[in-house]
Amino acid sequence: MTATTVSAAVVPVTVYTADMEASSGGTVEVPVYFSGADEVGSMDLVLNYDSGVLQATGASTSDIGNNAFVESNIAIPGKITLAMADSSGISGDGEVLLISFTVLGDVGSSTTVSIESVELHNVELVEVMTETENGIVTVADAASGSESAGYGGMMLISLGVFCLCAFLMKRKN
Repeated sequence: MTATTVSAAVVPVTVYTADMEASSGGTVEVPVYFSGADEVGSMDLVLNYDSGVLQATGASTSDIGNNAFVESNIAIPGKITLAMADSSGISGDGEVLLISFTVLGDVGSSTTVSIESVELHNVELVEVMTETENGIVTVADAASGSESAGYGGMMLISLGVFCLCAFLMKRKN
């Protein structure tokens, strides 16, 4: 009888930012995502960006990272250094952090939000393999159909419908 050794495949966690649009003069929250996370207990992350297009203002946890603690250093223009910890571990796919920026660039400008370095550890403090993907933030005209403009328009329509219904109900009585 021959013994067979089966070794588990090591699947890296993908850490990435996505492409998005932002309005000149406004603010934007750039999400940092995990894909394939399994009990990630800590992350050290350094992001680079064009300080002529964006100015970092802070970071907060989001979605699958909402129980984590995060600290950020935004002292160096064009670079944000982050440390995150979650003693219960983060598992799954989704937004982990939101990086807040003021948009300084003119319409048509853009910057890559690049991951300079990332280091993950699981809840047992074992280093986790990672892959990274960078996103691009493009400065667009606020009227070009950005998500926030669409949300505001939808809120105005909803308010108008509500007022119309209230008026008709009052008139009926």
